[in-house]
Formats: sequence, structure tokens, C-alpha cells
Amino acid sequence: MGMLGRFVVRLARGNVRDSLDELAILWEHVPNDGTAEVYAAALAAAGEPEAARRVWRPGAVHSLDYYWLLWEGLRAQTAIALGDVEVAVRCYHNLRQWDGELAGMHSGSVTLGPVALLLGDLARLMGQDPDRHYARAEEIAELVGSPHWARAARERRGHLP
Repeated sequence: MGMLGRFVVRLARGNVRDSLDELAILWEHVPNDGTAEVYAAALAAAGEPEAARRVWRPGAVHSLDYYWLLWEGLRAQTAIALGDVEVAVRCYHNLRQWDGELAGMHSGSVTLGPVALLLGDLARLMGQDPDRHYARAEEIAELVGSPHWARAARERRGHLP
């Protein structure tokens, strides 16, 4: 759990590369679909697309459990980073019903930010207008008291403070 917490904080801060070593060790010792999502997302976010593609399992089906929204959110982020429109379409379809939630564990302890922010990024990759998703993401971020995610949504809409 601590490793996931450090990872999402580093991802949000833009220094995800600091998580690569410990995630590589996790992947080597526990090479399952969940660790593949985390490690592939980290590699993609760190600018290592070929390494991310080798690890990523975009066809894996995750159980609809406590971790599902985290895994699907990470899959969406990886699809966006790698420009994989086919996987983006699937993620968009899977995540639409969660647009009022935070992507992560349902306890709120580990989050990737508002699902609507991911939906906006996915929509943009798919050639659709993302603005309504970014507006929703800003609303959700403000509701939960997250200026970081609210600012990210405004920036993506082009509405800086």
C-alpha cells in the first residue's frame, strides 16, 4: 500500500521516475495484471514508452473490486501516454459511469484524481471535445477540496486561474 501511495503522489507531482526502481522490483517478484498496470503506467509517464509496452497488459480483465477503478484509471493513463486509441475507447466506455468519482482505491487513500479528468484526456485522444469532462473534473476536485486537480482541469480546458 505504501508503494502505491508514493507512486500516485509522485505521479501527481511529476517525479514518477523516482518510483521506477521499487516498481521494477515489485513487477519482478509479483508479475500479475495489477502490478503490470502500475509499472506500465509509471514507465509511460516517465517517458519510456517501449518499456511500458513490454510490460503492459491492456487486454487483462480486472475484477470489479476495491482496486478496479485504480487499475482502469492507470490503464487509461497508459493508453493516453502511448496514444493507443483502441484501448482509450475501451477505457472511456468503462469509466463513463464513474465520472463523479476519484480514480483510485475506493477508500480515497490512493487516487489518480477525478475520473472526469481521465475522461477528458481520453476524449481528446479519441478526437472528441473534452471540455465537458474537464468542467466536471474541476467540479469534483473542488468538491473534495483538491486545488491540484482543479487546476489541472482548468489548465486542460485552457482556463487558467
